[in-house]
Amino acid sequence: MKHPIDYDDWLGYLDGDLDQVGTARVREHIGHCSECRSTWDELLEATAAMRSAAREFAAVHAVGANEVRSGRERVLARIRTLESSPSLESVAAGELTVGRLRKLQLVVAPVCGARTAFRLIVAAVGRTPVPQSAAAWLVFLEQLTDLTSALCGRSTARLIWEIGNSLP
Repeated sequence: MKHPIDYDDWLGYLDGDLDQVGTARVREHIGHCSECRSTWDELLEATAAMRSAAREFAAVHAVGANEVRSGRERVLARIRTLESSPSLESVAAGELTVGRLRKLQLVVAPVCGARTAFRLIVAAVGRTPVPQSAAAWLVFLEQLTDLTSALCGRSTARLIWEIGNSLP
C-alpha cells in the first residue's frame, strides 16, 4: 500500500508545523490506515520518552542564573586579583609569542572590552605550567578558552579556540 505521508510530513505533523491541508491529509490517513496509526503511536511514545528524559536531564544538570552569576563573579575576582602587567610583551614567553597573544586579544576585545581581554590572557598565561614548552600553546589556549567562555560566552570562546589553533 502506498502511503501519502513521507518523513517530512511526520515531523511537521508531530511538531505542528504542517499547513492546514497537510494536517488534514495526515489526520485523515492515520484515521483509516492501521499501519500509519501504529507508526504515529510509536512516534508519540518516542517523543514523550525523549521529552521526559530531557526534563530529567535538565532537572539534574540545570544551572540557574544565580549559579552562573556566582561563577562569573568568582572568575572576575580571580582576574582582578592578578597583578596587572604593563604589556603583552611582559607575559609572553617561549611558545606564547606576543604576536599570537595580540591576535587573540583583538578577537576578545570587541566582545568583552580591551582591559578584560588583556586580563584574560594574563590569567591564562598564569595558568599555563611551562610557557616555554612546545605544548604550552595548547595548554594556554585551553585555559584562555575556558576563561573566555565564563566571561564572554561560548561563541567567543569557540572563536578563540578556532583562531588560536590556526595561528602559526
